[in-house]
Amino acid sequence: MPHQTKNRKPKVTPETTPQATVSSSPFKKVSFSRNQLIMFGLVFAAIGGFIIYRSFAASVGTPYAITSSLADNSTISGKLAWTATVTPQPYEVDFYIDGVKDSHIEYYGPYQYKGDPNGVLDTTLLTNGKHTFQEVAIYDNQGNTTISPAGYLQNKATISALHNLTVSNTAAGSAPTISLSASPTSVSSGSASTLTWTSTNATSCLAGGAWTGSRATSGSISTGGLGQTGTFTLTCTGGGGSTSASVTITVGTTTSPTTCTTTLTATSSIINAYNAAHAGDTICLPASTTYTGDIDFRNSIGTASAPITITSQNHASPATIKGRIVTHPGANYLTLSWLKLDGISSSGNPSPTISSDHMSLIHNDITDENTSICVNAIDDPTYGTAHYTLIDHNRIHNCGPLPSTNRAHGIYDIGYYTTITNNYIYDNVDRGIQLRMDHNATVKYNVSDSNGEGMIIGDSNVSAVNDDISYNIFSNSNIRYNIEYYWPAGAPSNPNNNIHNNCSWTTATGTYAQNSSIQPGFTGATLTNNKFANPQYNNRSAKDFSLAAGSACTGYGVQPGATPGAN
Repeated sequence: MPHQTKNRKPKVTPETTPQATVSSSPFKKVSFSRNQLIMFGLVFAAIGGFIIYRSFAASVGTPYAITSSLADNSTISGKLAWTATVTPQPYEVDFYIDGVKDSHIEYYGPYQYKGDPNGVLDTTLLTNGKHTFQEVAIYDNQGNTTISPAGYLQNKATISALHNLTVSNTAAGSAPTISLSASPTSVSSGSASTLTWTSTNATSCLAGGAWTGSRATSGSISTGGLGQTGTFTLTCTGGGGSTSASVTITVGTTTSPTTCTTTLTATSSIINAYNAAHAGDTICLPASTTYTGDIDFRNSIGTASAPITITSQNHASPATIKGRIVTHPGANYLTLSWLKLDGISSSGNPSPTISSDHMSLIHNDITDENTSICVNAIDDPTYGTAHYTLIDHNRIHNCGPLPSTNRAHGIYDIGYYTTITNNYIYDNVDRGIQLRMDHNATVKYNVSDSNGEGMIIGDSNVSAVNDDISYNIFSNSNIRYNIEYYWPAGAPSNPNNNIHNNCSWTTATGTYAQNSSIQPGFTGATLTNNKFANPQYNNRSAKDFSLAAGSACTGYGVQPGATPGAN
């Protein structure tokens, strides 16, 4: 603040500087010297310049840069990955071919056409010749890291990269040949098989069925722990067209584990055994033993062809891990099977928390004694992202604190390519299954009974996309509907979710029993062929959710051949 004085008369000298007089009121005049006016001008100019600079800086925001995996003026053919790199992180990235926008929107890196991590650009669907390919990143021009729905149109800005490429797919030549095999072709639940393939006359291969993604023209890979019978298909493309081959791996049940590489004692450290293991090892825990304490899996040991398995030595008398389990980025290809996982926590943190790839939970009994979320597949820029999580043939129950907080669920999925199959999910305080900001989830053949809500899908502008929810039984929710949605302003315009061929049932009355206990006005998903019918469980009070003969829901819920859980 400028220094001020009181009751002080201006000093008059014989040689005064010419004065400029400003009339401040009808009763007095205030005079300023030329030097004072110059000083005021400089001060006001500085303040005005700072305001202009701040306004300019705010309008410009952080400078954005975008690069592409496609090389300008190049020739492309077959099926290939098309990715964009954008810094810093934008609001979304869209992909255009010949000026037409693809329906899939990428909200998180890595940004890939048709979705991360397995989307591909199939140039065989385009005519040979010149085409334009463009990536467009949308961001906030005020420098914010996200665009709020209210400010989207006002602050929206874009940066893009445009490429002129030549598509050349020649039909001439010999058709590809494929040799695809699995060893073994029959495994127990939770065990892995190895896929091996070779091809000729092929330039690219694409997996389908029980596995997905681009593949080399020859190779070998482990399936990871399998929870159900599946058919693995490989399609290879070359100048002479495309050829497909398939192999089926049958998954059965067993009452004894696979061969143990290491068998622990009651006082052994599970994490020490894991850190000392080699790819492909099976670590067995003694029957009916309880291990207490949190476990953080951090080291990278398992591989695609040789995953790590931690299981009970005797499946009929499973061991218990009592404490929070977390898998960190890099702790990939880990299977926990035939165990009792009690994630009871005074901190209220979820367990198991999964931020690694190819984590499998198979034939476990999972609870946290009503303290928090149970299974949590996450997507977090700090803590990591879960890809290809398998949750199969588990009992997931009594998750979440009482009374309801509307925040604690049996399964909370925000990951990529999560598979949730053949589980009994029951007596959880809030949702049995929450598909919040996930991508490409498969939710099939589950029973979700006596939860606060059976299932909910959706959230804000990075919400659930490309999910398939089918052949489940959602029954007897005790707070709201069996099947719900939540899509606030800013949700994806085309999330491509499908909820079909499910059984819904309740004996309750009132608002949440109406409309087959499916939330009315459903948006963000396509609902088809869902039925309202009594599943006729054999012994619901004993948590036996198998179906009686003649049930109207036969073919839905857990499939015959294996009972979920570890006991």
